[in-house]
Amino acid sequence: YSFDQPNPYYDNGVNHINSTNYNSVVASSGSVNQGIRFTTTSAYFQMYSFYQFSIYNSKSWTFAIWICPTSVAAGIIVHMASSSSGCCYYQDVLFLTYGGQIATQVYCSSLGTYPGFYGPVFSINTWTDVASTFSATNGLTLHVNGASVGSTAISTYQISSVPMYATLGYGFGYCEAYVPCVGYQGGMDEFYAYRRELSASEIYSLASA
Repeated sequence: YSFDQPNPYYDNGVNHINSTNYNSVVASSGSVNQGIRFTTTSAYFQMYSFYQFSIYNSKSWTFAIWICPTSVAAGIIVHMASSSSGCCYYQDVLFLTYGGQIATQVYCSSLGTYPGFYGPVFSINTWTDVASTFSATNGLTLHVNGASVGSTAISTYQISSVPMYATLGYGFGYCEAYVPCVGYQGGMDEFYAYRRELSASEIYSLASA
């Protein structure tokens, strides 16, 4: 999703999962050409039919996005759920903590908890590329501006058995352990979702665009 005009809500990838559900999101300048801006704390941009994160539990994936927060006092960046209302088997794959740290986590059924990794504190009004990757070999890894900042050694995760909704910027009040139930404020651009773990060089390329 490049969020570029004239079709900012279209999927530019091969799957064409265009967004038909969004609220209080407007076009704005982005990190690359145009982006989108979240104008309220309940603003969101939602897409549907993400199989890799649900039906194929414990399979590899990558989520990457450029963000430019106007507030770093918490905010959901990528919220996954089996319902468009944000509930049911929900996970916040990328988010900002109350202290402004970028973080990633996912539910691990074998541990009965939410292992994750907390990265650096972000600055406001600055474009930063963030990514979360998972594979059974390398676990859950957080990347900032093209570089890995840390990982958690898990080999499995558990979500749902139905395709998932991906919602940017909001969790509809459904937030699991350690995640502030706060809507994201600021801009987003260049959202990528892959059904594999990108390599270090590929992550770097996304951050260098």
